[in-house]
Amino acid sequence: MNGVELCLYLRGARLPSEASLVVVSGHAQRPDVKRLGQLGVSHFIWKGGDYVTKVVGTIRELARQRQRAVLPDEQADAEFFV
Repeated sequence: MNGVELCLYLRGARLPSEASLVVVSGHAQRPDVKRLGQLGVSHFIWKGGDYVTKVVGTIRELARQRQRAVLPDEQADAEFFV
């Protein structure tokens, strides 16, 4: 299963709206990236250079966004699942 097939599957599975899809690839072509965006991918990171730092930064930013969106009584759960 490639990334596009996985995204098609996940879209059909009706992920919750708060789910974020982050794709990392070194072989995708620009049309593939555009298609992934249409399938719900929120972030695309090109492999190469220091891509691991980009992945870590993206995950941290998504976690901060999620924590800001959580109601105060759900804060403990949010910290556990981040």
